[in-house]
Amino acid sequence: MLLLLLSLLLPPTLSLTCIPLNTTTTPLSLHLLTQFCVGHLNSLTPNSFYTLGSNGVQFPTSETNDQFWLDVLHPEYPVTLKSPVDFIINDCFPSINNFIEYDFDTQREFEPILVTLCVSLNALPVSVNSDVKIMEALEGMRMVKNVTYEWENKSNLGIVEEVFEEYKEGFVKGEVVKIDPGYRWDGGKTPLIYHLTKDMDYSIVDFAVQNRLFTFFLANGCVPLTADHRVEEKIFRHFKKGSSTTAVYGYDDSVPLFGGDTYEAETNCVREHDIGQVASTAVDNVNFYNTSGQIENLEPNPIPVVEYDPEKTYVAFIVGDGDNFWHLKNNHMKLFNERQTLCLDDPESCFPMSWSIAPAAAKYMSDIIRYYDGIAKNTTKDYFVLPPSGSLYSYPGLFPSDVQDDYINTMDKDMKVYNTRVSVHWEWFYNWRHAISTYFTKWSEFATSPRGFVLANVPYLLPVWIFRGKEYRMVGDNVVLFKPNEWRYSSQKQSHTTEEMADILNGFEKGYITPVYMTIDGSLEPIQATHDLVTKYLDDHVEIVTAESLVDLVIEKEATAQAVKK
Repeated sequence: MLLLLLSLLLPPTLSLTCIPLNTTTTPLSLHLLTQFCVGHLNSLTPNSFYTLGSNGVQFPTSETNDQFWLDVLHPEYPVTLKSPVDFIINDCFPSINNFIEYDFDTQREFEPILVTLCVSLNALPVSVNSDVKIMEALEGMRMVKNVTYEWENKSNLGIVEEVFEEYKEGFVKGEVVKIDPGYRWDGGKTPLIYHLTKDMDYSIVDFAVQNRLFTFFLANGCVPLTADHRVEEKIFRHFKKGSSTTAVYGYDDSVPLFGGDTYEAETNCVREHDIGQVASTAVDNVNFYNTSGQIENLEPNPIPVVEYDPEKTYVAFIVGDGDNFWHLKNNHMKLFNERQTLCLDDPESCFPMSWSIAPAAAKYMSDIIRYYDGIAKNTTKDYFVLPPSGSLYSYPGLFPSDVQDDYINTMDKDMKVYNTRVSVHWEWFYNWRHAISTYFTKWSEFATSPRGFVLANVPYLLPVWIFRGKEYRMVGDNVVLFKPNEWRYSSQKQSHTTEEMADILNGFEKGYITPVYMTIDGSLEPIQATHDLVTKYLDDHVEIVTAESLVDLVIEKEATAQAVKK
């Protein structure tokens, strides 16, 4: 009797089933079903199933760090290892009696919208050419649809529109998922004509299923005057939530123009200009990294008080690409640990460093962000800022007025989560003046404390023409726009070696105040590079400060200049 009472009072023992899943050992035809099952089962019993090694096809040769995060965040979990086939038959099939049959070999481009259909009908996506053991285990289960035949002569566009019209009401509003099934167009092929030239990345399917997010992909969905675009706009109008921006998870790289993926930020995808992206392709187990719950507020490290000295040059280093879930899970992990080692081994050489971190990560990947916050507390000199362009990767200068108002309120809350007043900000090269007269002016009227925006141009190689020869521009008396100063590569023509970057910083006139925004999607190793730069090459008049301090220094500099004029 006593044992029974204790068993009722004590919390249940946590256990975890891990499924090795990668593109070399598991047939692609099983990836969709496996990830769907993980998302479905975790929606019933959160944090019970976890894939290992499902890095997807975008980064097929890089590490996934699934094992690292499992060991660091939840070493107490007893783990059972199962093959995908064993997991599907013995864990997934008993939990759901319905399936939809399709043909992986001929219908791969329909797989994103198939996810939506399966969620709607509470059914599993099973290919006719699945493992023989899986096909045998289907005996006794109910096939609710056979799209092998129903979709045989239909286009992806027609299927997406059909599924949307019939099942759109069963999904969360304000968020959608776009998963490219493998389309790609490049300059050497006919524009707007697509073929499946790569494999689909299935990593985020579990996230879409567990959170009931409408999932689809239209190759020309963002291209005006196309049939795809008509349907895509209809989808986004339906899933819009009030005056808020709609968040798009995944990554749209289908139209590569102007040195990048034209619609990756999504804002230009619809005429309303009211959507933005959370870059999240090639990332599995997203919800698993949220066992501690959404972050409401992180306690920051104390920010040193720095008084403006006209004989000094002030620089703040910002580690970029924190808007991307894949970088947060992988590259940021390596960089944060490298930073901690350097700072703890030689505290005297540790200088302030700011990191861009996606606000969506505080909602969906809070355990990882808390891990990084712990490292920041250990070094005492690391801080968080918002990535481009704040709450979402987007171009807020293009937002309608009411959406800008809502976005500013949302972003202000996100700033409070990370205890920052600074955000990186991207806009298309043609839109800066409009962004200043609308979006940034609204910020000046809204903000009760000074705010800073570290600007980056789209395309990034073009200069921004709004600075009138200065390194910053004020909007009102409390918003500071910083001129782009980027460090992208350590050895390519469009960027600089460590010594060259040191020469640039040393060469700025005294009194200069500037951020250095460092991307990590090139060859730059920002932690070692900045450590070498600061400890070996900078002159004494160059002082490294926090991104927050840059804002206050500009305000102080401007106030001093105004006082002198009077």
